[in-house]
Amino acid sequence: MKSYLFSIFTRMYLAFTGFTIFLVTAAAFGASGRGIIGYGTSLFAMLGSFFSANLGRSFLAATKQQAEMKELLLRRYLVLNFVLTIATMVTGIIYWRFSSSAQEVLSPFQILCFSTTSLFYVWSVNGNAIFAALSMTKTQEIIIILIRSCLMVFLASIYFVKNKSIDQFILGYSFILFSGSLTEILWLYFHFRPAKKSKLKTSKQILKDSFFHHIDFLSFNIFPLFLTVLLATHVTKSEIGQFNFALQIINLIFLFSVTANIRLITYVSDVGFRARISQYKKLFIGTLVLSGVSIIVIFVGLRWITLISYFSQFQGVDLFFLIFGLSVPGYILYQFFSPIWIELHRQKEAAFTHGLNFLFFLVLSPIVLSKFQLEGAVWLFSLFHCGLIFTQLYLFKRYAKA
Repeated sequence: MKSYLFSIFTRMYLAFTGFTIFLVTAAAFGASGRGIIGYGTSLFAMLGSFFSANLGRSFLAATKQQAEMKELLLRRYLVLNFVLTIATMVTGIIYWRFSSSAQEVLSPFQILCFSTTSLFYVWSVNGNAIFAALSMTKTQEIIIILIRSCLMVFLASIYFVKNKSIDQFILGYSFILFSGSLTEILWLYFHFRPAKKSKLKTSKQILKDSFFHHIDFLSFNIFPLFLTVLLATHVTKSEIGQFNFALQIINLIFLFSVTANIRLITYVSDVGFRARISQYKKLFIGTLVLSGVSIIVIFVGLRWITLISYFSQFQGVDLFFLIFGLSVPGYILYQFFSPIWIELHRQKEAAFTHGLNFLFFLVLSPIVLSKFQLEGAVWLFSLFHCGLIFTQLYLFKRYAKA
């Protein structure tokens, strides 16, 4: 229980720092500045998700309940994570070079800074599952708290000095995210030293084993990022900033589900979900209630905040956020069931059903955005996650119901 409470504290602190970043940057740089930040982070988050290969889930599936195997395979996974990070950086820069819409939003200096966040976004996909599989989540959380505290100090300097240079903010922000991810990776790399070299898996075999994990992950995570990048071809930077603001706020609610998912991965890696079914149910109810209450509180807060002159450009995002709230049940169900599909070896079936949901909304998005633009993007986001409710119920009824 203490470990879980510490995890909750860490994720709440993560949420607090994230919310503070949005407030300070919105006040300092306006909706247009938030559009630049939102576009740059969405671009590399999308590419990072794509190139991550979901090594974290693959590591969990390959090593669950086998301590020696975890130590033998860890370094190979970490090195491959670095290679995939380089691929993300290069692809992002090439995309910017040949995309007129991307060049209209980001300057050459900004794209180079954002490219360094590739390590953060690739590791964000893989790191939680690897630390959880190693039962080292507390160590990761301590690093997160330290890095986020550094980010708050940097943010305070921006606020009190009244620095209006968005380039300086992007440089410092990108450097801190890069440093935090590098610290986590190096700690694992040097802490676990296998007694013998592993010849169990090549990089090609790891990528092959992670294929369905990755397809499933992409089908769930990449859609909001795709929406943000596609939206840039239909609306102004200010409207991108409004969409990104509401999107980042709902991500604070999602953190409750992500925290629970990390705990559930530990259960699966340790004894299996059926042995901890009572904890599963308690976590689900607690996460659902906490998320619902938080949505109401934040909605009221957003309505008040956007009346202040500093945030007048964001009027209307409270309603966007409320519509985004419809996505929470689907998001929670996905996070709770994804470790179960790994344990039951149903990654292929999960990837197929989630992929169908993703493809449907992928095809629908250009049509809706061309007609309804910003409002269309908001509803597409929520309806996409509502579709996940039906996929989880289908999978549960067919494969997991006792």
